[in-house]
Amino acid sequence: MSRLKGIYSLVIALILAGSAQAQGVDKEAYKHYINPDQYGEFVDGFIVTKDNERIETKIRYDYPTSYQIANHPLIILNEKGKEKKVEKAELIGFGIEDKVYVPEMLGGKIMWLMLLVEGAVQQTIFFQPYQDRPDNYYAVSHIVTHNPKEESMYIGHLAVNFNLKMSKFLDDNPEMAAKILAKEKGYHFVNYAKILAEYNLWYNKQNPGEVTYILPIPDYEEIIANDVGKLVKEEN
Repeated sequence: MSRLKGIYSLVIALILAGSAQAQGVDKEAYKHYINPDQYGEFVDGFIVTKDNERIETKIRYDYPTSYQIANHPLIILNEKGKEKKVEKAELIGFGIEDKVYVPEMLGGKIMWLMLLVEGAVQQTIFFQPYQDRPDNYYAVSHIVTHNPKEESMYIGHLAVNFNLKMSKFLDDNPEMAAKILAKEKGYHFVNYAKILAEYNLWYNKQNPGEVTYILPIPDYEEIIANDVGKLVKEEN
């Protein structure tokens, strides 16, 4: 249920983005996802190797911008409590307490982004500091990535001409793409989370076992059934 609440919060936040911008930037928004008070501490976490082995460990809590850099190693504690470097190139993901980071292609290079929803099409967060020093506040950008196509888009950019952009983004599912392009009921920007859940459910049925999940597979059917877009008037 907490995952569903996160999805609903994301959609509502995007719908209300215009009014929020009019009131100024929320410099504390990033604290919904990270805790600066823990910088430098070793906290509960895990790493997932390329053999899909999950190893519970203690990981040093670092700036999100450091986690995002592909060649910036993780610092963990080994069995003897000694610090040890782990290269991200050896991993497919890692977790810091209840947050998970995974690699994806962004701007032509591999970045490690905070994961919100897993799937063939996944949703992640990119942190960008507003100032030169990494301890200043961060801009929080939500990203949607089509892993099989290696294509990414900022979710905020989808609000304008959503039907054109999203129908092209999901064109490997022609039936769904046609519904989005035609602006059918239930296939608007406000139905964003439901659309991606529907796509991921379809993709898994068409390609069983192809997507490797680090976390339990999301209950896509529940996300579809609880489409937050039903509560918002759909605009053409």
